[in-house]
Amino acid sequence: MAARIGVSRPTYSKLENGDPGVAVGHWLTVLSVIGNPRVLLDTIPVDLFEMADQSGRRRTGRPSVSSPS
Repeated sequence: MAARIGVSRPTYSKLENGDPGVAVGHWLTVLSVIGNPRVLLDTIPVDLFEMADQSGRRRTGRPSVSSPS
């Protein structure tokens, strides 16, 4: 299965053991290979976008540099 999804055997082992450090893209690839990508969305207990909005944290851009007058 590791070869089918294009990851190393240790990474696949981490997937099997539920390691939270594995990239979400790998989970999606596994689910698409086994034929049911909807399973991932059904297992997330909260709306991640709603959770991000409630945190009050906002991304900030780089500080603007004022040009000389």
